[in-house]
Amino acid sequence: MTNIHSAYLTATVADGKILYSLLMVIRNTQAQFLRVSLPANSSIWSTTVGTAAVKPAMDDEQNVLLPLQGAGSSNTQQQVDQDLQVELVYMLPLESEMGDHGRLDIPLMPRVAVPLNHLFVSVFLPEAYRYSEFSGDLKECTGWTCTPPSKQATWGGGGGRPGGGGRGRRMNRRQTQALQRMDLEEYMPLMEQCDMPYSNRMPSSSSSAGMVPVRANVPVGGREFRFERLLVIDETLQVSVRYRERKKGFFAQRRVGFC
Repeated sequence: MTNIHSAYLTATVADGKILYSLLMVIRNTQAQFLRVSLPANSSIWSTTVGTAAVKPAMDDEQNVLLPLQGAGSSNTQQQVDQDLQVELVYMLPLESEMGDHGRLDIPLMPRVAVPLNHLFVSVFLPEAYRYSEFSGDLKECTGWTCTPPSKQATWGGGGGRPGGGGRGRRMNRRQTQALQRMDLEEYMPLMEQCDMPYSNRMPSSSSSAGMVPVRANVPVGGREFRFERLLVIDETLQVSVRYRERKKGFFAQRRVGFC
């Protein structure tokens, strides 16, 4: 039976959008596809199976179908016997942008068609706010009981923050500012400068003909909050938190950095 041994999801909130990276370690991959139900209005950036970037398919209910057979190895029996890494990178707009105070609802693990044994989550929120306790389907923790899965070394660059065996690639000031604003038109060309690939939204069905799948590395930034849960079966997960903007003194309101 196909199952997800462990998964590590990162969610970075910036400028009214959430950028997700979901890394799954799948065992007993006898199924041809992994069906994932993303939230409405999600935009897929990239999908990777094993060490190869792949083009996802869509079923009649607009679920994402990730191919599990024939990717990363020519030996089908070897794929069944060994763990297979699958990564899905996608973006979701928030229902409303963050103001000076309010409540933030963050969809986390999307619904998958197979059992998930162990889930790790890192949520990165803007540093300019104070946050209350989280409520919802996951419990916040200060540390994980074990190390989350990380990208295979053959992908290049390590796993980044946390659990990836390193701190990841450092971005310069312009790249960091573009990520904080989630300005995609500016952000993507800047990532090319430090050799970090990306992909645009992948439409479904025949509209994606001719598109070349691209592997994307997702940098993260902000204040990190960690969550962990055992055994997720055919359900979506969400957390909520109240926030309030940090008030600055008069002389600290304007800061000019180096050009």
